[in-house]
Amino acid sequence: MWRKPAGRYGSKGDGRSVQHWAADLGGRMDSFGLQSDIVWCLGSYGHDKNPVGLMEKSAQALVAFKAELGKKTKGITAKFISDIESALASK
Repeated sequence: MWRKPAGRYGSKGDGRSVQHWAADLGGRMDSFGLQSDIVWCLGSYGHDKNPVGLMEKSAQALVAFKAELGKKTKGITAKFISDIESALASK
């Protein structure tokens, strides 16, 4: 079950890293089958600081979220998607 993060990571989504977005992604991925992959990649990144797998799975999740945005799925907003895109583009 997805939970809202305890605090904001930056004003209006600024300054959030891919790791923070991936944590949000992991919580929203129940119905897409990528949650365990995102969680595993977060743990892996925590150990070796290599973001390659995390970026790859985040990009796959982004594709799924874009498809769900068209269906008006609750919790998937255009701002959420654009923030993820900007976090992926920053790496």
